Order: sequence, then structure tokens, then C-alpha cells
Amino acid sequence: MRTARWLIGGATVLSLLTTIAAAPAGAAGSDISNTRVGKDKIAKTAASFEAQGSPVAKGELVATTTSDGAILVTRKGTKVEETADGFRTLTAEDGSSGTQVQPLVASSGTQVQALAASWSLIGSKCFAALWRGAAHMDTCYRLYKMASDGNATKDYWRLDLYGTMFAEGRTLDWGRIHADRDAGPALSFVDWSPDSDLTQGCQVYNLSVTVAGFGAGFGKTFCEFINISKSAGGTVGWFQVEWNWGNQAILRDRDRSVAMIIGTSSTQGAGSPTFGVSWNFAAH
Repeated sequence: MRTARWLIGGATVLSLLTTIAAAPAGAAGSDISNTRVGKDKIAKTAASFEAQGSPVAKGELVATTTSDGAILVTRKGTKVEETADGFRTLTAEDGSSGTQVQPLVASSGTQVQALAASWSLIGSKCFAALWRGAAHMDTCYRLYKMASDGNATKDYWRLDLYGTMFAEGRTLDWGRIHADRDAGPALSFVDWSPDSDLTQGCQVYNLSVTVAGFGAGFGKTFCEFINISKSAGGTVGWFQVEWNWGNQAILRDRDRSVAMIIGTSSTQGAGSPTFGVSWNFAAH
């Protein structure tokens, strides 16, 4: 496990090199949605998002170029920044309103039963596909607020972040996802998963966290080496998961995935946090 502070550079925006629909023709950041290549990547991205349970119309996607020659396909309205070592967006458009579920109340006004704690979904979508030739990486998130947590002083939040690298005739080298607190209330990291590095053959890994005594999780297929890095500070807390081959044989035409869950708390009523999510991958 690595906890070196220098890794925070992977999540902090060092410079804005490209934004959607704001660059001269032919440069990094150019909108190529109406070109043959752009239309092809948009169509393939729409199909890939749908296969992952996050359907989107092709007309709602934008294709742009990046500084290293890749193609980035995003949903319209999703602002992506190119950083020193990858790409970054925010959950802000989804994180403004977590609906608290109220206790059940009888018609007479007498409370009869409080609802059990549950995760209230705030936002869920695949938001970007990064194309390097025929290989690409889809990145998606789900953001939750806990309802009926029974705590009068804290609010609880959960972020699921996951990415899948599709080799498509190439060999993947590595892939990573990274999440941090960008704005909003200070956060205390409560639980996270995976909670340590792991090496295994391809099999389902059950990610799970327990927050305020309430568990949650999902399964993803992890292969070879998964390395985590983290800093659980309340002001600039972050968590990163990276996949690579480790000491295993490098194989062509193999798809791989990375995923994480972060459970956090904040002062009750202090507002919703905005998470920054970053991602990148390499293939040859």
C-alpha cells in the first residue's frame, strides 16, 4: 500500500489544457463530433455505455481531441479537464440535492415506524470514454446520501467509482481511477474498498463498506495486481485504485476493470460535497 503525499498531484488540477468545445480547429480540445472518426467513436461509446446500464443518445455525446492524440467522448454538459497525468471531472451536477427519506407517519400524525437506514441515489452515469486507437476506457460513478441514518449531527455519503478498459486488438498496460473531495463540507473518511493491495487471477472481488452500521457493496472482476493509494484527510482526502499486470504475463486482447467505494461523513446540514474524479489508462 502506498500513501505517499506526492500522489495528490494526480487529483489536483495543475493546468487546464482542454475543455469541451473550446479550442481552435486541429488542436487539443477540438470538437470532432461531426467528423467520420468522431461519429464512429460516439456510436461505439453510446453502445458501450448502454451495455453498462447507462444508456445515452448519440446526440448527447461530444467527441474531442486530447493533447496526447487520444479521443475523449463525454456527455454534453460534462466539463472535463486534462491534467498532468490524466483527465478529471466533478460530480457537482449530480451532488446538489440528496433527498432525505422521512419516517413513516400515520394519518393521525402519530409516528408509527421509522424507516431503516438506506442509501438514497443522487446521481448515476457513465460520463466519459477515453479512446486510444481501438482501445478505450469507460468511467462511471454512482453517488449516494444515506437516508434515515439516525444521527443528529452527521450526514453520510457514498461514492462508487469504476472504470473498464477494453483492449480491442491491443495490449493494456495500466489503468487507474482516483477520487477526492473537491468542494463542499469537510469530509471524514469512514470506510473504503478495496482496503489493501491485492494480487489474484481474474475473479469477482466483492467491494463493500460499512457506514453508520449500514453495509453496502457490489462486485467487480479484478485481475492481476490492484494497488491502492490514499490520504484520508478531511480537507483534501483522496483514494486511488490502479490496475497493472504485476508479475503476471502480459496478454493481448484482455479487458480489465478497476473500481472503488468511498464512505464518508460530514457535519449534518453543511451541504453536499463535490467529488473530483480522475482517470487514465495506457495501451500499446
